[in-house]
Amino acid sequence: MIPRMIRHLVLISLLIILISCDQPLGTTIDISGRWTGNATNFVDIGDGSTTIIITFDQDKERLSGSLTTSLGSRYEFTGSILRDDVFFFWRNTEDDTDHRFTGLYTGRTISGTWRMGDMKTFETLKNGQWTVSR
Repeated sequence: MIPRMIRHLVLISLLIILISCDQPLGTTIDISGRWTGNATNFVDIGDGSTTIIITFDQDKERLSGSLTTSLGSRYEFTGSILRDDVFFFWRNTEDDTDHRFTGLYTGRTISGTWRMGDMKTFETLKNGQWTVSR
């Protein structure tokens, strides 16, 4: 038989866990609008760096929008924001690649890493850093 004190501690711990699971995630940060910055190793010329413009459209935690490079390439994406974590991606069916951007929102800046992968083999083909500001 489990001693009464241990049983109470287990029940209280379970109650705390259950209550914390029902807590709201907090206020969603609004990042909608135009952001400008750069991405490293993103293009196949020079040092691979390019200026990027990201336009976010936001509905609560859901993101959509576009990323445009200084070379004129434009990509439409979907994604999400959870607290200050930003994630968005797009798939290019012409060459079977996917692009995934993860970042952290801090003040007026979002920065993180990006990766381009092969959709068939899951191999990372390219990756780099990115940062944008308002």
